[in-house]
Amino acid sequence: KNEIRLGEDSPVWVIFDMFVQSLPKVYSTAPEQEAMREKRKSLAVNLMGDIDLPLLFSAVNKVHREGHRKRIKDVDQVLECIFSTSLGFEMLSQRSDLKPFLCAALDASQPQSLQRTSIRALRSLAVMDENNKSDVEKSKKCHWLLSQPATGALVNSVGLASTSIAEASGHFIVDLLRGSKDRQDSQRIMLEILFAIDSMKKHENRGTAMLRYAELVSQCCTIGDEILVAAQESGALEFVMNLIRGIDPFEKDKRLDALSWVNALEYVPLIASPPLGSRFIITSGLADFLLQIGDDPHSSVPLSAAALRAVSEVAVLVSGVAAIPSSEKLPVTKKMLELAHKFLSVGNEEAIRLAGISAVTSFAKSSSAALQMVLENNEICRAWLSLDGPGGAMNSLMKAATLHSVARVLGKPVASQSDSAIIEENEGDDGMHEDEDTFSDASDSSMRDAEQNFDECFRSANRSPGSEINSASQLRRRLWLRFGGCNSPLRDNVADPETSPVPLLVEMLGKPIIETQQASFDVLRCAAHQKGGWGLKEIIANRSILSLLTGGSDCDTMVNSREGLEWRFALVESIMRCPEKHILGEVLLDFLDRVLRNGPFGPPLCMSIYGL
Repeated sequence: KNEIRLGEDSPVWVIFDMFVQSLPKVYSTAPEQEAMREKRKSLAVNLMGDIDLPLLFSAVNKVHREGHRKRIKDVDQVLECIFSTSLGFEMLSQRSDLKPFLCAALDASQPQSLQRTSIRALRSLAVMDENNKSDVEKSKKCHWLLSQPATGALVNSVGLASTSIAEASGHFIVDLLRGSKDRQDSQRIMLEILFAIDSMKKHENRGTAMLRYAELVSQCCTIGDEILVAAQESGALEFVMNLIRGIDPFEKDKRLDALSWVNALEYVPLIASPPLGSRFIITSGLADFLLQIGDDPHSSVPLSAAALRAVSEVAVLVSGVAAIPSSEKLPVTKKMLELAHKFLSVGNEEAIRLAGISAVTSFAKSSSAALQMVLENNEICRAWLSLDGPGGAMNSLMKAATLHSVARVLGKPVASQSDSAIIEENEGDDGMHEDEDTFSDASDSSMRDAEQNFDECFRSANRSPGSEINSASQLRRRLWLRFGGCNSPLRDNVADPETSPVPLLVEMLGKPIIETQQASFDVLRCAAHQKGGWGLKEIIANRSILSLLTGGSDCDTMVNSREGLEWRFALVESIMRCPEKHILGEVLLDFLDRVLRNGPFGPPLCMSIYGL
């Protein structure tokens, strides 16, 4: 009947078109947004007086099957508008005959556009009115959706649908669980996932589905301890753990292929996200198992690197959990650093060295206690910070990786809009905040917990008697000097010297090697922005850098490309953001301010450095 009503000449299409034309635009101010929501709700009520939901669903199904782009856009806007108001939730919750449509629309055999529209509509239903900030109301809607057959269809689509649809379905399920805050919902979803996994045993794409469901369970565990317990009790977590151990869950006597095993190791930090998960990874012996895999000479390079990376992220997470005693976390942390040192000492395998750099960097920048633990291990410092490499030589890419890692631990400044190359290099990295004496976005209490928990390690490390955990700023400066010392000629005559790395960085800026030039600018930017101004003082004291900033003769040598102009400009930005920039003096500050207004590609500006 509905198909007949939706012929080419049907007035229904005209009604949809008029509805879309009447939809208000998005406004910025709160009163305008409130008025917009009220108008959308009024339009939805009027539309439902002319067209019922079954007809709307039929229209959605028809246009997506036919691929009619204009009508797809119209009916999708109509559907999302209705579902984003209380009207849509009321109608769908009261009409049981409408629920099968949503399940059918989410089936992997349907057009991808229809599956995507259905997920967006359900997400709109869960969020409902934007002005409704009641957690109770949102929890109620999420709980209702999780109890509907459509949730089972979402779980199935994770394993069977295309990559983009599977990701959208998985993210929506996680968001629903996060909003529901109901233990029974968690248990129900875990059972749904296990049923879906069981149904995929003989499917031709079971390998892909297996990893997708493992990732879904792991993402759910990030919500909190209760979800992790539900995953553990249901057996869903054991399914993931088998994958992490390299065991095929469907054939227990068979190993996973190398690529699937490497992918499975990415789920370890997700499971370790809640406090209970961190402790579970350590006490279950999984962390020790992964360290053995990383140290096994028969393991492939990608597998060894992934194992070390997973354990290093776990070490970072457990360092801030006061509930985990030092007797449990310190042995794993020490073993991780020992393996990282071994990786850093490998001279003929870049992927292994990069994994070592990544492990030490992520750990060192997690807290002041972790950084001091690294700095007080002379062997790790030399292996990590030296640009000569274990074999006496290192290519430009490895040098750049080391330089960038130093910059990450120092803490990157706010990225420049023009600094596209460095933004890409650091994308997704939280770094350290320039206005706080902290190393991450963890709370002050978690940092104190980390320092207290690592105190036992400091007492047993090879350090000077009476040394204590220093402030974050002092430790950054010490890293800066250790980096300079590890690459100084003095290291041949003095054990572990500490000296400024500015001459080394200037030398690399003068060489036409783009990777090390960019990385050197990155380190200088982070040093220039350090609280206390110690980095800025050392940088400005170098005449070559002063000449670079003021457009002198050294500028042409160090900045001879468009990228170089961007990096120079980003360095000026970092200098001008330093709280202690007043040490530069009024004349130089005024000039650098003009450089900022001029932009990276403006007419060249110059000033004499004599007398500064």
